[in-house]
Amino acid sequence: MERKPRPIHFSEMLDLLRKAEETGSLVNLRAWKTSGEIRAYSRWKVVGSHWRGGVTRLLDPQTREVRQVPQIFIFEIMGHRVFL
Repeated sequence: MERKPRPIHFSEMLDLLRKAEETGSLVNLRAWKTSGEIRAYSRWKVVGSHWRGGVTRLLDPQTREVRQVPQIFIFEIMGHRVFL
């Protein structure tokens, strides 16, 4: 029987993002857009964050597109649901 990843706290998500940035590893996450739509970021690289602004910058390695995602909009990372 396949186990579902456990839910994680917002602070654990921030730690995962920081570690991914340090190691250069790719992440999978899902976040809401301001319109309420869900955006999936599959195998994107974390290239930075701004703690005061509460955003994380992600880079698509294939297209070199950079997106700023508000951290509070992220509700799933690497299969883990994020709670506040």
